[in-house]
Amino acid sequence: MSDYKQKYLEKKKEILECLSETQKYLSENEFEHEAEVIRDHQKNLENGEFSIAVVGEFSAGKSTFLNALMGERILPSFTNETTATVNFLRHKNAARNGECGEVVYNDKTSEKIYSADLQTVSKYVCTNSDVEVAKNVDHLDLYLDSKFLDGNVTLVDTPGLNGIAEGHKEMTMQQIERSSAGIFMFNANKPGSRSDFEFLSELRKNSKSERL
Repeated sequence: MSDYKQKYLEKKKEILECLSETQKYLSENEFEHEAEVIRDHQKNLENGEFSIAVVGEFSAGKSTFLNALMGERILPSFTNETTATVNFLRHKNAARNGECGEVVYNDKTSEKIYSADLQTVSKYVCTNSDVEVAKNVDHLDLYLDSKFLDGNVTLVDTPGLNGIAEGHKEMTMQQIERSSAGIFMFNANKPGSRSDFEFLSELRKNSKSERL
């Protein structure tokens, strides 16, 4: 084993132990939400997963950006609001049985899909779908053949921060907490709007960090 890998494994072990102690302390002191977030980060580190949340107001171009990275139009991207749930883009090797995706419903049931075309995906992510996505769908996992997803990288498409559906902002904030990193998208037609900076200020305050 190389010295680099040995140091990495040692550091990983130290961080996992720290996260475990932190999670235990939070649980014992009834900070259950915070403990759950720490558990998610611990699980991601154990699995070697690095998740990047793509965040912004609706029509900022999040889905268009992700489609460009994937090299094809998979996620619906129109001028009006579309994304109503969280969508995880993972490498195709993460699929257990060769499926193209899996829909996870709010009642904890799930359904595999075997086509990741625009029409199929739209059914499970759009605000105007007859599936009533915002009400019934928890999230969608998509398994795609992309170099940007190599190395256990997960890209996360989130609902617009100023979406009209109840709970969209909260859903996105929860995903930010559970992600390893984030990309904030500005609308090219009105970059740097007041609401953009209000959100970034709120995010900075919540992170209790001196830097974004």
